[in-house]
Amino acid sequence: MEPISKLPFKRLLERAYYSGIGKSAVIYPVAFIGAFGMSFASLGFIFYLQDKFCATGEQIGFLAGVWALGYLLGFFYLRPGLYKRMLPRYQILVSSTVMSVFGGIMPLILPSINYIYISHLVYGLAISMFWPPLTAWISIGFEGKKLGAMMSRYNFSWCLGTVLGPLAGGLVCEYSPAVVLVSGACLFFSNSLLVLGATLAMPHGGDTEAHEPKSFGKVSTGLRLPALAGLTCTFLFVGILANIFPVFARNDIGMSEGMIGFMMFCRTLGMTACFVLLGRLTVWHFMAWPLLAAQVLIALLLLVLSSVYSELVFSVLFFVLGLLNAVVYANGQYHSIAGSRDKSFGAALSELLITIGLGAGSCMGGVIYQFFGFAAVINSLAVLMLAAWVMQLIWVSQRVTAKNT
Repeated sequence: MEPISKLPFKRLLERAYYSGIGKSAVIYPVAFIGAFGMSFASLGFIFYLQDKFCATGEQIGFLAGVWALGYLLGFFYLRPGLYKRMLPRYQILVSSTVMSVFGGIMPLILPSINYIYISHLVYGLAISMFWPPLTAWISIGFEGKKLGAMMSRYNFSWCLGTVLGPLAGGLVCEYSPAVVLVSGACLFFSNSLLVLGATLAMPHGGDTEAHEPKSFGKVSTGLRLPALAGLTCTFLFVGILANIFPVFARNDIGMSEGMIGFMMFCRTLGMTACFVLLGRLTVWHFMAWPLLAAQVLIALLLLVLSSVYSELVFSVLFFVLGLLNAVVYANGQYHSIAGSRDKSFGAALSELLITIGLGAGSCMGGVIYQFFGFAAVINSLAVLMLAAWVMQLIWVSQRVTAKNT
């Protein structure tokens, strides 16, 4: 075997890719930059539309719904065909470039908000070609503990981006929302350059072979339906907090853009902290009470949130809501896959429900806010979540009773 010191540089790079070192050195930064850029540009997008087009909360909500529609169309119709024809790194290269144009540049040059609806639809389509291929790329060629370690670091990378992005975006928005959009476009394009450079250096980038996930038989959890229902309801409020709350906080209570970004930071920080904890534990996998307790606590905290105007209380509530959001999210993701004979369908189902929740929450929240105010939005959502929680509790109780008889 030839000594490593005498191997050509290109051979060393290829060896690094096949060992997972080089591949992860590209994927982890791409995941961080992608998540950071999306959360960073999101606040700039909202505030820019308010400043230039006097966009209402209803219009902001509908734009989020259009983005969700684009993501769903891309995920279920565009992505499957491309998956068979393009390697993951090429999909990421194309999608990052499209995200740069339609997520950052087009809102700055389009003359009317009506055109931005179309632009935001394309932005959603592009994002549907970014995250699924990136997740597939990191998983190809690894199984067992190695795959678990790779996925753990990958999840931490994008979580870190979602934590820091809103904080930085809010601070820069105080200077100019347009600068945030331009910076977001540059971040997305830097991902294109990073993937392009890796592809030119190593044509075989560790994504030339796909491995179907193994099925280990059917494991009956009894929690799939309540977990997926909870996932959908929870992301209704995530859509409201991400898209409607910034409008309310800026217009109604005079909160600065930087402080709004800090509120988003508190929520994503809570989510990330809980993800780290849940990743070290397995005891919650088949227990109903964490899932049900998290949802009822979210509903009760939303009722408190509807009457709060203190920035300190807002930040604490957002952090706790982030913790609880992570519990429901982790349960929904786990139970959509655990015991499923078609694990890819389970993963797609949870992705579908998350996107539906984000889009529907933003649309309905925007309409209610426009006519009745933000307190009505939060109270309506809390009542809906409590009703869904009661139905889930009945479902779980019946399953437990049937199991014991």
